[in-house]
Amino acid sequence: MPELCRFDGIKISIHSNDHDPPHIHARYGEHRIKVALNPVEVKGGYFPTRKRRQLMDWVRKRNAELNHAWENLQNSQPVDRIDP
Repeated sequence: MPELCRFDGIKISIHSNDHDPPHIHARYGEHRIKVALNPVEVKGGYFPTRKRRQLMDWVRKRNAELNHAWENLQNSQPVDRIDP
């Protein structure tokens, strides 16, 4: 499960060989959340409101890069870190 990015205490990762639809996993302290990429929406878990908003804005801005990382991981190819 490579860590793609870390910012403001939020850690973003995608599990290799994970199930469709494309999604990310994020951690903030003891909180966990799963966010679908197409469309961008929370699929499970909980983040404090301000952190959830911050994460969702970041996912929308970096959606193309996240989808590319998802495809690479599903095809056992390396992925690059994504800027905060």
